Amino acid sequence: MKKTFIYEKKCSICRGKDYERLFEKKDLFVEICRDCGLIRLNPHWDKRTYNAFYKVDYDFSRVSINSESKDSEFRKERIIEFFMSLKKAKIKEFSPKTILDIGAGDGIDLECLRSFLLKKDSDFYTIEPSEACIKELKERGFKVIAKDGESNWNKKYKNFFDFISIRNVLEHMLDPLSVLKKISNSLKEDGLVFMSVPNMSNPDLSLTTFFEIPHTHYFSKNSIKNAMIKSGLEPILILDKNKVFPKTIYILARKKRKGFKKNHNFSKKEYFEKRKFILNQISKESNNFFPIFVVFYKLKNKFLVLIKKLKISKFKKRFFIEGLKKF
Repeated sequence: MKKTFIYEKKCSICRGKDYERLFEKKDLFVEICRDCGLIRLNPHWDKRTYNAFYKVDYDFSRVSINSESKDSEFRKERIIEFFMSLKKAKIKEFSPKTILDIGAGDGIDLECLRSFLLKKDSDFYTIEPSEACIKELKERGFKVIAKDGESNWNKKYKNFFDFISIRNVLEHMLDPLSVLKKISNSLKEDGLVFMSVPNMSNPDLSLTTFFEIPHTHYFSKNSIKNAMIKSGLEPILILDKNKVFPKTIYILARKKRKGFKKNHNFSKKEYFEKRKFILNQISKESNNFFPIFVVFYKLKNKFLVLIKKLKISKFKKRFFIEGLKKF
């Protein structure tokens, strides 16, 4: 299928028109907004190309859960990420009735959540573009309400959901602000949103691998906060520095309440910090010794996996939330 590119004239969050290109390689064109510091691909594929890609092709790049051992470890990490966020936000009770997972994949997150909820009559809804995953979701008893998070699925579910999960999905959206507004619209007044996005402030070693065509946007703590507040959500927790999962930003949010006075505050400081970081990293990668450094880095990471498992083991013993079984 022919891949079509489109060019955006305005920032996806602040709608500014002042931007600078920082990185390009083949079909990857990375720019930064000078007004708010948001980083994105521009140009990027058009909606039709992305829809076709997620319908079939993206399945090949998903985390493999075919192996029982990999499946088990992946589930443990998923539930610990969620426990960790609830604990940090000091949320002591969690027993939602209506639950939505946007970008649900084959349903592993919901399956994991369902097994740990004490409340057994919860209703599970999903949004997922992959045909293979939709089949899996239906077999597991999860209702699929849409194939595209950017469609108008929210009109039928206004103030409906107690809990919405959107993990490592927002960075794939062409209009993340629009998606966040739909989430806010469909969330109950006392509902809770759990999000995660790759951490632009702590990316993988090489920007060449960190920047990829499926990820249209790259968020930092400030830029995700700006997007949430502008969409009508009130951040409860934005966790971007933790020792167990350092390369991910975790967010808990709810609908903006009357007493919440903060407005979205775009800052030039964010632009200068991210610009400097990216240009310095690109300079390092152009060094002749960088490939050798990558080899040592990968060896070091294999050793750190053992340390990570020990840290996860400690996390498991610490978490207990009312409404959830003990892990």
